[in-house]
Amino acid sequence: MARARRPFPWLRLRWLGPALGAAIALAAGCRETAEPSVLVTVRLGASELQGVVYTLRVTAEAAAGGDTRDYADDAGLPLRFPTTFSLTVASGVRGPLELGVLGLDGAGRTVARAELVPGLTLRNGKTVAAEVVLSCLGACPGAVPDAGAGADGAPPLPEGCGNGRLDPGETCDIAITSGLPGSCPPSDCTDGLACTRDVRVGEACSVTCVHQEVLAFVSLDGCCPANGTFETDDDCSQTCGNGTVEPMETCDTARPPGTPGACPSATDCNDANPCTVDGLLSANTCAARCTRQLITAPAPGDLCCPTSSTARDDPDCPVVCGNGILETGETCDTGILSGRPGGCPAGCDDGKACTADRLAGTGCGVRCVSSPVVELLSGDGCCPEGATALADSDCPATCGNGLVEPGETCDSALSGRPGGCVEVCAPRACATVVLTGAAASCSARCSSTALTACAPVSDGCCPTGCTSDADPDCSPGCGNGQIDEGESCDTARGSGSEGACPEVCGDDGDACTEETLVSRGTCQARCVRRAIMGFRPGDGCCPPGANRAVDADCSAVCGNGIVESPRETCDRAVPAGQPGACPQTCPPAPACFQVSLTGSADACDARCAREPVTACRSGDGCCPAGCSAAADDDCQTICGNRVREPGEACDRGITAGNPGACPSVCDDGQSCTVDFATGSVDACSRSCVFAKISACASGDGCCPVGCSFGTDADCAPICGNGVVEDSETCDPPASCPTSCKDDTDLCTMAMLQGDPSSCTARCVQAPILECSTASDQCCASSCNAPTTDPDCRAAPSPTSSNP
Repeated sequence: MARARRPFPWLRLRWLGPALGAAIALAAGCRETAEPSVLVTVRLGASELQGVVYTLRVTAEAAAGGDTRDYADDAGLPLRFPTTFSLTVASGVRGPLELGVLGLDGAGRTVARAELVPGLTLRNGKTVAAEVVLSCLGACPGAVPDAGAGADGAPPLPEGCGNGRLDPGETCDIAITSGLPGSCPPSDCTDGLACTRDVRVGEACSVTCVHQEVLAFVSLDGCCPANGTFETDDDCSQTCGNGTVEPMETCDTARPPGTPGACPSATDCNDANPCTVDGLLSANTCAARCTRQLITAPAPGDLCCPTSSTARDDPDCPVVCGNGILETGETCDTGILSGRPGGCPAGCDDGKACTADRLAGTGCGVRCVSSPVVELLSGDGCCPEGATALADSDCPATCGNGLVEPGETCDSALSGRPGGCVEVCAPRACATVVLTGAAASCSARCSSTALTACAPVSDGCCPTGCTSDADPDCSPGCGNGQIDEGESCDTARGSGSEGACPEVCGDDGDACTEETLVSRGTCQARCVRRAIMGFRPGDGCCPPGANRAVDADCSAVCGNGIVESPRETCDRAVPAGQPGACPQTCPPAPACFQVSLTGSADACDARCAREPVTACRSGDGCCPAGCSAAADDDCQTICGNRVREPGEACDRGITAGNPGACPSVCDDGQSCTVDFATGSVDACSRSCVFAKISACASGDGCCPVGCSFGTDADCAPICGNGVVEDSETCDPPASCPTSCKDDTDLCTMAMLQGDPSSCTARCVQAPILECSTASDQCCASSCNAPTTDPDCRAAPSPTSSNP
């Protein structure tokens, strides 16, 4: 009776290739670090199936139940082979797992199937590799029509393949020298182990090697499978379990765990590295050994970030600042040139004069922040809200605001007061006075032009050089020495005498008055003094209503309600909160700045001075220029900034050979370690792993502890280890002969050769070659007469016969 299948509440499967977008989760749930997983590669056993299979139907069976799920491409296209998917189960599941795979065509018909994968051993936190081959179910479908002439050539390489570096989606690169991290595996994918089946999967820069454990008992294949004995497979050792590592053994099951020569367990093989598939070959036999295979393809949920992967294609990868890829949580990436899409800004300018633009954040979180300008600073191009041209020269003058500002001659709101606009100009002696501008535009002013021409009609002025003949306003008696009516002097009077006409006007010492000589040379000549009302910088006068902003001759006056720069930064008469008011306290400083209150309101020079933070100091929320996460916890770790920082295994910006540089080759110079690289140089995660070799296996250049020349040809003979090895005649030295006895051959002599201390002592029976004059019962072959050796007999004489 068929067993009812129970659904898997603990099973998740993920599609890994070739289209990552086709990932399907069989069950929801949070990722657990202890979950075991299986990496399954599907290959085609018949080329006719390429382009025909649209769906993979995967069946999983375990003691806890079973379930079936389908994989298909999101775009509805046929699947490309070879392809890979991962299967993740809950950490509590025990027992072997059995897999079955069917291939369905576009109509949902089963056209291919794979042999069931036998029980896979699940180990918490580790990935087990498996491979299935799809074969046609019945007759293979018709071949895909020929694409035409020229279509049979080699397909073009994927973009980036062959550029000498690992790009996202690649497992290797064909341009990387063989043996270096990231190089593509050899075509045979051999690992040199008899108990694995080596399979090459993928092509070009997506090649990987899958090494499947051999579990079948097959005589003379060189493999002793798991749980094998000499009775079940003659490749297994007949002496396994005797406590001694014998020839053809890698360990002995009778050795206590942890001692030299002890056989490893699955726990011993777990290197706690999520990026290696750790295996135990030939478990429970004297051929047991650990294997490790580096994971090169992304498999979400396996806690491994392969060398060529990033957080964009594998959630197990961390976001790396500086890897040249804009990833989730980053506003930019320092590995992208500034100015290009995704590059971090080098500076900020939004083109608006009244915003203060600055860089905020650190590392790949840098962004431009703009805030309104509130400080009064002439020359920065900004007029803050509420400011006037008196407080900030970048502000335009505002007519009618009660302030005479630069560019104004008056202000219409000050009518009748100093600085107010004139409406009618007062007459001036011997001058034409004209009102220019207007009060409405705060540009009203009186301008005068001296009268120089003699006028035939009276205008009240006798211009210089005129007489009564040409101008009726000139005195007809001028020059008679008398001061007549209408005259202010007489030209006939000598200079300095009373009534003499002035030649020049004196200075009254008041900078704000000006004296003008009118009608010079006539009897109406006189000095006219008037107050200066216009703003004329440089004349030494500060007229009523003027200030330093409109007339440089004015002194800054603290407390007049006007900010007069550059001497003043504020004015204490300006109400608090208004532009130009003197600050009592300073607002909080933006990130990476320090703000301090300098000056005082009494001197009208109070201001909030802002200075950038330059010291590397953890905990202040700032990462100043030139600081790094190695010296300041507020800085983000940046890959490629020439500093090895927290979270980095190395930094690619450090020159090779210097501390912290990323290794290009992993070689510790030790023969008893398997050296391989994990992580990526681009992500500053490259590190070297040196896995210790413990199996007694010839040809790997290592002689592990507990092995000898008899069990491992890489070991040199060791005198005193109790094992007679190559070039030794005895071991231990106490067992070596110290004297020798003659054998029964009278023509040999026992001799001791070698040395017990070097385990080379041995007895040999050396032939006697010399003739002896004394009898030793041996006639050496070189002796033939009693005259040379008494033990030799004389040769018999020839017998003669008479005819």
